[in-house]
Amino acid sequence: TIDITQINDVPAVNTDPVLSFGDLDRLQTLELSAFGLTGSTNSAVSADGSRVYIADQQGHIALFTRNADGTLTHMRTSAIASGVIQLQMTSDGANLYALQRNNNEGIIVTFTLDSEGNLTEQSSLKQLWDTAQITLSGDGKNLYLMNRETVIVYGRDTTTGTLTRLQALDNDMSTPPYLWAPTKVIT
Repeated sequence: TIDITQINDVPAVNTDPVLSFGDLDRLQTLELSAFGLTGSTNSAVSADGSRVYIADQQGHIALFTRNADGTLTHMRTSAIASGVIQLQMTSDGANLYALQRNNNEGIIVTFTLDSEGNLTEQSSLKQLWDTAQITLSGDGKNLYLMNRETVIVYGRDTTTGTLTRLQALDNDMSTPPYLWAPTKVIT
């Protein structure tokens, strides 16, 4: 025989530090087409929360500033290149990285940001195959590119934002680090 004991494992919501703030209220509904966007694929928020960048699949990145009440004000929309699937902003606000995917080819575009939040394309890494995600390390010194097989580690020059390939982790499920078909990079 098998004995089954029921356990109540429902979390207590009132002890969660975020959920205990109360209900979320809608502050604003943005009609993205009014700002030159055809939907959104990803967004990035500056470390201080003052700027929000929103990208679409057609290659546009819109800059919004956040007002004191939490609403967003559109500043400008820049056309870069199609296929943006992810944005990552450095904590110092110096660089924005855009991961583009067109068919199976991935491209990481590095932008520098001026004091007004304007984007200037600095460089791009091309011929990256089956790209899925980019993640910046907490200290901003590394960028991790995940593809369908492994994780590629790039060093980041914190002054210029330039990326240099350092390592591709072994993608063998039988040897360390036992990595095969990663699904997420968390730093």
